[in-house]
Amino acid sequence: MESRSLYGAAPHGGIEYGGAPLRADGVEDELGTLLVPKRKRLNGLALLECILVPWGIFVGVFWLLSFSMRYDHVEATWCLVLFALSISFGFLAKWYWHRSDADYVSSELHSWFLYLAIASFVAWLAGAVLGNSNFGSMRKYYDLSSMGLSREVDPRDVSGNRILDSSRVYFLPGSRIQQDLAIGYKDFSVYCVAPIVAGNATGAPATSFSYWAVGVDCCTPMPPSAFWCGSDVFDPKAHAALRYPGDSTNFRHAIEMAEAEYGIKASSPLFFSWLKDPEGETRSYLAAGVHAFHVWIWAYLIFQVVVFGGIAAFYWRNYVAIAGRTP
Repeated sequence: MESRSLYGAAPHGGIEYGGAPLRADGVEDELGTLLVPKRKRLNGLALLECILVPWGIFVGVFWLLSFSMRYDHVEATWCLVLFALSISFGFLAKWYWHRSDADYVSSELHSWFLYLAIASFVAWLAGAVLGNSNFGSMRKYYDLSSMGLSREVDPRDVSGNRILDSSRVYFLPGSRIQQDLAIGYKDFSVYCVAPIVAGNATGAPATSFSYWAVGVDCCTPMPPSAFWCGSDVFDPKAHAALRYPGDSTNFRHAIEMAEAEYGIKASSPLFFSWLKDPEGETRSYLAAGVHAFHVWIWAYLIFQVVVFGGIAAFYWRNYVAIAGRTP
């Protein structure tokens, strides 16, 4: 005899009258009760954390490696930079700890710890690279501003030994670069030197020089000489100079060539960039470093928002497609 279902009952595997199909993400217990996993949502605070934590690491590392903290306290700076790196490893450890979570939803949420680990490391690396680059400009400022300023220096009478601690020097009005004693030492680039002389000198020409204007690839290496290093080299109102902050080894070789070529002497030589306003040039290094810092931190925030937004959108679509519901 053919069996019949009771009125209102559903055949095995069917749908009850007025009911709905079982959801793909639900299971029944032994009494037939549908069990649906509890929904877990990504709250606003968690979303904000995914953006601001990596950005904060970038800003912190960039600042530490760019400015006076690094110049004055090198060891402490690198300790803090390494601590910032450990944050990304902390997120990675938390993701690793929860990676085998049996709850599908919980596992999906824990995957954001992996995102935070990767994003924090990328932010740390970007901050370290850009901070090191920016410190090149800032170091010039700190080196030069930590030294003194000398005015009314007569290049004929004042020996370089007397102003060793000065980075910004104003010579007597009329002081100039002696073009006919310029020379260059070639080592891939041409390292150019020319003596700075008093413009109103009388008597026999000087044969010993303490102050030298220098530059790279801005002169003819051998006589007949020409020297055009610096934007103010041909300005008659320029009579000041800024201490050259880089390596002076090749400039010393150039001076040795000048001594041999022209029969002159370099007494305690100091190397300068010829300028009209050395104090303004010093401040420009600070302005350049601060400007670069502000540009990069806001650019990185935009980058972080765009990247996180793209990943979050992909996660949302993928989650809905698999689980059939919104997180």
